[in-house]
Amino acid sequence: MSRILKKRIYAFIVDLGVIYFLKFFTLILYLKTISFFLTAIPLENKEKLFTNITLLDKYLLIVIFTGYFLSCFFITNGRTIGKFLFNLKLVSKKEDGILLDQYLIRTFTYLFCYLNGLFLLLIPLVTKNGKGLPDWLSGTMVVYDSEERIKQSEYIQNEAFDLKKIL
Repeated sequence: MSRILKKRIYAFIVDLGVIYFLKFFTLILYLKTISFFLTAIPLENKEKLFTNITLLDKYLLIVIFTGYFLSCFFITNGRTIGKFLFNLKLVSKKEDGILLDQYLIRTFTYLFCYLNGLFLLLIPLVTKNGKGLPDWLSGTMVVYDSEERIKQSEYIQNEAFDLKKIL
């Protein structure tokens, strides 16, 4: 297993931890709101709100999962907390930057893989290049952030000393 694949796994575990923390916090807030602030609601209606918590739990996972990754796209250009901690960056194979449709495909493919059993997330462990279903479908790949910075600085350096553009 390559070093970057290990870091990707650790980063995804951190991201799942953040997602589950947000989901847990939201459920606790929901339960506290029902029990303390909605005292005027009859007891039988409160029981219905409490019994539907398993359904709410599943919907919350989907909403928070997609919301977390999409907010990371808009705020940090695809760097989640896990990727930030392990110095990883998401880049497009075709474009200079990640496009929204690529990130949406990546996010929903991860969600599909996660909801249908973790075995789909194990695909990178058996492929030679360490790419998974979200990487293939979205046309993106995860690299070390320092590698991307080196490429950008080489590009800037080459552009600055390109005599064809000057003449």
